[in-house]
Amino acid sequence: MRNKNIGSHKPTASNHSFPGSLRGKTVTVYRGGPESKTGRLLEVGSDYVTLSVQDSSDVIYYQASHVKSISEDSKNNSIQLVQGTEEEVDYYEADCFASLINQLIQNSIKINQGGPESKAGTLLGANKDFLALFTEDDGTVYFNLHHVKSISLNSDEQEDEEEGSGQENVQYPAMINAMDFHDVFKYLEHNWVSINRGGPEAMEGVLVENTSGNYTLVCNQEVLRVHPFHIKSISCGPKGSLKKQNENENEMNAGQGQSNGDESESSDQYNSSHYEEESSSCESSSHDYHSSRYREFPDERRSHCSYTREKVTKTIDYVWKCSR
Repeated sequence: MRNKNIGSHKPTASNHSFPGSLRGKTVTVYRGGPESKTGRLLEVGSDYVTLSVQDSSDVIYYQASHVKSISEDSKNNSIQLVQGTEEEVDYYEADCFASLINQLIQNSIKINQGGPESKAGTLLGANKDFLALFTEDDGTVYFNLHHVKSISLNSDEQEDEEEGSGQENVQYPAMINAMDFHDVFKYLEHNWVSINRGGPEAMEGVLVENTSGNYTLVCNQEVLRVHPFHIKSISCGPKGSLKKQNENENEMNAGQGQSNGDESESSDQYNSSHYEEESSSCESSSHDYHSSRYREFPDERRSHCSYTREKVTKTIDYVWKCSR
């Protein structure tokens, strides 16, 4: 496994209340919910913390502004202090959370650990306030970086990619060349879009112009107005459209393969039937030929079809005398 330690371990200016003294100790990030994980705190950055999950190889990068609490396990930490053993873990380091995300480009990652906005895919790129993630069901999804609670490498997918490296090169679509998250909406205007991945605030419709500081979606008779701050993610097309498209293509390919198989089977049956007809015709012609030949040459037929055996019991020698 390649070394992912990037940068130095020198203290960084902290913009939050989590002390650097927690580094290396066993803690629990969040007290409950899908984001709650227990493990060893690897790094306390300027606006993020890095956690090595207990009894797992996962490393999670939490955006500090979303972390409500960090609980220290003083009993376990005392045991570790006495033993003095620490397992080395590879992880990324950066000056800030946005810079950290840029180091994960082209990797398979998971955004958030659970909830409706949790999504896994390949990181295509990142900017100062958004990132682009290619997913198998929704295609390219653009996430508002402010609402991203955590990011982790998708370890299972990463191992599969490393094992299959060099076998095939996957071509990913290009992300929108936008300056910021607001600029993404300008590129998607007058298109059918999906806003937010799930939950009660998930919606779909045609995105129209930004009016009075709100984005407007039109879906049938309904007109929806959404404040930009509450938009967590956006993608072009209905949710699950890419997955449905791939399923339709697979069904078409399977149908074509079945059709080709039926044609091949029909061809084999035709060739077999044609061969049997030709064989029958040849046998009939041969029989007619021999029958006619035997009619023309009956003696030959008898000599051909039957044989007799005789036993010689006595021989007589005749002496012919010539008269003088």
